[in-house]
Amino acid sequence: MRQPLAELGRMAVNLLVRQLQNQRIEALHVQLETKLVVRESTAPPAAR
Repeated sequence: MRQPLAELGRMAVNLLVRQLQNQRIEALHVQLETKLVVRESTAPPAAR
């Protein structure tokens, strides 16, 4: 899976700064886009 690490970091820093400034932070749900990256090392599902 490829995750948007820069966006995750940006959001984390933003939340941290708000906490340091004693700003109110409401619970939030964030869903960022991920991407499946199929590589040569990706194995087929194990037999059951």
